[in-house]
Amino acid sequence: MHITHSTSSTDSRNTLTTPAVIEIRSLAPCDESTPFRTLNEEWITRYFTLKAKDRETLNNPVDSILLKGGHIFMGYAEAEAVGCIALIPMQDGVYELSKMAVSPLCAAEASDAVCSST
Repeated sequence: MHITHSTSSTDSRNTLTTPAVIEIRSLAPCDESTPFRTLNEEWITRYFTLKAKDRETLNNPVDSILLKGGHIFMGYAEAEAVGCIALIPMQDGVYELSKMAVSPLCAAEASDAVCSST
C-alpha cells in the first residue's frame, strides 16, 4: 500500500515553499526493518526508557508483529524514513497502536512550521 500526503511548508518570511511529500508504505516481511528500529530507538530513548520488551520487538519486528497478523507503516520523505507506526493484533479485529515514532529532524521542522504560522 502506498499513500502519498503532501503538505505545504513556509520559509522564514512565512511564504509558501515547495510542498513536503510524505509517502506511507506498508513494511513487508522481506523489507529492511532497520529504519523502523532506528526511529523507535531514537524516539523511546529521547522521551522514555528503552525496555527489554522494546528491544525484543524492535530487533525482530517480522516475528513479533508482522507474522502475528500485525502491520507496520513507514513514512518516507524522499528516500529517508521519517516516521512509523505499528498495529499489533490483540484479538480478532482489535489492534494496539504501538511503536509510533517521528524523526527528530522531521518533528523539529513540523514544530517550527506550526509555531511560525501562529
